[in-house]
Amino acid sequence: MNIDLGLVLTLISYLVIITAYIVRVESRVKSLENLHLDYKEHLNILQDLKGEIIKLETELKHHCPYQKKSIRD
Repeated sequence: MNIDLGLVLTLISYLVIITAYIVRVESRVKSLENLHLDYKEHLNILQDLKGEIIKLETELKHHCPYQKKSIRD
């Protein structure tokens, strides 16, 4: 059985390149997952802040019933 050394080295180099690419893609996927979690966390914070603004606006209207403009404007 005669195996060409050049062919074996080429196949090994292809395996190394493919493995490096897979590791790179996995790293990017993990990074995107972290960004998604950060986005969800920031969205929750913004929704909480919106709720607080609505509460404050309601309280302001209670104390200043003649206020015509919204504090969100």
